[in-house]
Amino acid sequence: MLEIWRSLRLIMLLVLLTRCGYLHAEQTRIIANPAVPVAELSFQQLKAIFTSRQNFWPSGERITLFVLPASHPLQQAFCREQMRLYCYQLERSWQRLLYSGFGTAPQQVASEDELVGKVASTPGAIGFARKDYVDTQIKTISVR
Repeated sequence: MLEIWRSLRLIMLLVLLTRCGYLHAEQTRIIANPAVPVAELSFQQLKAIFTSRQNFWPSGERITLFVLPASHPLQQAFCREQMRLYCYQLERSWQRLLYSGFGTAPQQVASEDELVGKVASTPGAIGFARKDYVDTQIKTISVR
């Protein structure tokens, strides 16, 4: 009986760790238009950009942010892995800025292919894609 409880506790711990994302390999990466003058961002810079608190690159060029709907699995993975937030928390920060008049909401697209295409063709654009998504018209930005 004691062995069953130990096994059950171990299974519960593994489920908890999996749900929290600790046992998942990262599924997403940050992508940008090739002309964006940045190759690396700190976590704080990434969060400022994706919460629309930083609207310009160091060169002065406006940042254009592309995202997927909150219900999209890739958007959920991005929020969890890169932003360390739930999607509703990220959306709430956008709504707060939008309704206060101090910011704009990111441009929402329907699919990953559309997101990558928009990032590739929009100067100053940033977004995200699957880690294994291959497209030579975008660049990857590392996060430290």
